[in-house]
Amino acid sequence: MIAAVGLALLGAATTTTIAAADPLSPPAPLAGPVNSVDGLGGDRTVACDNGTLYVSGGNLVVTVTGNCDVLNVSGTGHKVTVDSANSIMVSGGSNEITYHSGTPAVNNTGNQNVVHQG
Repeated sequence: MIAAVGLALLGAATTTTIAAADPLSPPAPLAGPVNSVDGLGGDRTVACDNGTLYVSGGNLVVTVTGNCDVLNVSGTGHKVTVDSANSIMVSGGSNEITYHSGTPAVNNTGNQNVVHQG
């Protein structure tokens, strides 16, 4: 849908064309699959496949294969190892996140969390 707007500026008429958003267009897809790991204690292995991974709960040992677009860790006492990630978000406390390669953007809003390359 296109709307034409007429404006008068100092006696001169101006017409501006504004293109409206297509209401039938779907939202942009996520970069990949969205997965989650939740629980208290135990070991888990999960593939990220360029998607988003949420880790929550407490005291999990999580091995993540592949690249994550977003790795989001919340809770306490997690030890998460990931091959690589574009973005790592950490909240909660006493979590350790180790990435093997790359230079992820890190947002650490928790207490005593450690994010490092190893």
